[in-house]
Amino acid sequence: MNAPNPFNPSFGKVPPVFIDREQAVQTLTEGLADRNSPWQTTMICGVRGVGKTAVLAEICRRLEEDPGWIVADIPSNGDVMQTLVQSVHEKANSDLRKAIDAIEGVSISILGIGIEYSREKGSVNYQILLEKILVELRKRKLSLLIAIDEAGASREMKQFASVYQIMLRKNYPLSLVMTGLPRNISELQNDHTLTFLLRSARIDLPMLDPVSVQFSYQKVFADGGKTILQDCLRRMTELTNGYSYAFQLLGYLVWNTGAGEITGEVVDSVLYPYKEQLFRNAYSRIYEDLSGVDREFVLAMARAGEKTIAMKSITERMKKVPNYVSTYKRRLMEAGVVRADSYGYVSFALPLFDEYVREFRM
Repeated sequence: MNAPNPFNPSFGKVPPVFIDREQAVQTLTEGLADRNSPWQTTMICGVRGVGKTAVLAEICRRLEEDPGWIVADIPSNGDVMQTLVQSVHEKANSDLRKAIDAIEGVSISILGIGIEYSREKGSVNYQILLEKILVELRKRKLSLLIAIDEAGASREMKQFASVYQIMLRKNYPLSLVMTGLPRNISELQNDHTLTFLLRSARIDLPMLDPVSVQFSYQKVFADGGKTILQDCLRRMTELTNGYSYAFQLLGYLVWNTGAGEITGEVVDSVLYPYKEQLFRNAYSRIYEDLSGVDREFVLAMARAGEKTIAMKSITERMKKVPNYVSTYKRRLMEAGVVRADSYGYVSFALPLFDEYVREFRM
């Protein structure tokens, strides 16, 4: 029987082969345990497919094993406050759940929160309800982690963040870890009512280290009873360029060939599905997220047809002044699409992104 595939290119799951992210997970997990650490409110940023959701999932998994924590893993869309209260109620043990159910005028069930919060007619005041729940948590020396994936500056998120700030000010035992695209996190942080988020900790997930990628491929295939030639290791490492999703996807496809020896021909055989899935599942959305001028910059880079492109060449192709073009260079670097190789030169941070742009966007 063939060994199960150890690679997992699915979005949002912690893959069995989870490299170069342990330090971020450990730092954040330990920081959350210290009520005075700057990690109590943390933003995890990065381009799509860099592993933000997997890091958040692993942090949640570890804290869920700690009896001193309740983890509320909630979506950023919909009624964030209502979902948060329901999640805490669902995760609570029987003693805490009875205390929450005893809050005057509130009925919580799997169908949602019913009745009104007070004796007067009206809607539930989730801020007051959450505070009463946090009082019960503090009595029991429990901490609450609120985990939100793909946060953005929606009206519901802004309302939640305002309430969260109040609960922090009152020193309740709660922490917040959010993931998001750099642009969305910056928009949320720079909202005039939420500037306290600018003081939160921020982890910008980098690309995987090429040495880690090559060593991991070598070890995983060897552990699976497969041999892989050194030149194939180098080629696979170059094809992923440190992009987490690409690392998982290429490994998954190569493993699924069933080959006992990974040769150049084996790698060649998966190049088409590798590009097709990489372009469809990641790059199409990444490109759509770019602004019009961001796209002009990317198109100018792709038209140059070189691995490393001079900023002077991009400026000439865009027919703009250098300072204007440099602004978008910084934006694209923050978004994880472009990187600076040396003074005055840039390259694509994502593997084969130039090929995607030339084939589908020109």
